[in-house]
Amino acid sequence: MLESIGNFLNEVYSEWRRDNALTHGAALAYYTLFSMAPLLVLIIAIAGLALGRAVAEGELVAKIKDLIGPDSARTVEGMISEVSSPATGIIATAVSLATMLFGASGVFGQLQSSLNQIWDTIVADGTPPRGVVRRRLASFGLILGIGMLLFLSLMVSAALAALHDLLARHLPQLSGALPLLNTALSFVLTTSLFAMIYKVLPDVELHWRDVWVGAAVTAVLFSVGRTLIGVYLGRAGTASVYGAAGSLVVLLLWIYYSAQILFIGAEFTEVYSRRYGSRRAAAEPVPRI
Repeated sequence: MLESIGNFLNEVYSEWRRDNALTHGAALAYYTLFSMAPLLVLIIAIAGLALGRAVAEGELVAKIKDLIGPDSARTVEGMISEVSSPATGIIATAVSLATMLFGASGVFGQLQSSLNQIWDTIVADGTPPRGVVRRRLASFGLILGIGMLLFLSLMVSAALAALHDLLARHLPQLSGALPLLNTALSFVLTTSLFAMIYKVLPDVELHWRDVWVGAAVTAVLFSVGRTLIGVYLGRAGTASVYGAAGSLVVLLLWIYYSAQILFIGAEFTEVYSRRYGSRRAAAEPVPRI
């Protein structure tokens, strides 16, 4: 059994190297840096429909602060403020919205290209307009899904806070279990996010049972990896080396390392589907385009 696990992990690593994941990670970090502000503004707008923009933005910035530190979080917050400055007039508002949608979808286009290579999916040159529209719709749908996940996260946080107060008054012995519940729910939401990415973006038909396995593994890797990334960036002194640009460099490095976790999870999903999942009997991948 150990030999089988070793062979499986070795194949995942070999595929990760063969698909030039390091290069794809650099490209994704570049696109993410320029797409981040409009993407976050749209996500905040979606999540804020029910709870208000200020609450949604505050929760999102708090989560970013936990991930990359206060300095880089302030940089992201400044980017959001610049992009979300209100436009005057109907035409200006429409142009601003179209620009945000196009900019936010750019990172998903790059991510889609990377996942297509991982799944050995060849998209013919000169993709017909219908295919381009489908790709953009998939990107916008993913943005909507991320916004809904943030909304669910806000609702869960509010519910757990209320439950904690209730248990502290009536059943204090049970209040200690809430952190475990919060961790479990956070894991479910993170797994759902990766599942949406793996299912929606690649131009290949995937079964949900393969996607959920890979997404769960990626969520575990991300939970461990973000801690290791934080420790590394904190001890490397990157921010102090680059001076005023340090916060931006730390943000870029965090995106890059996180992209590698995402790609390793995608390679795991691809190898799992061929060895044990729905694509085991398939002679070769069948692309949708």
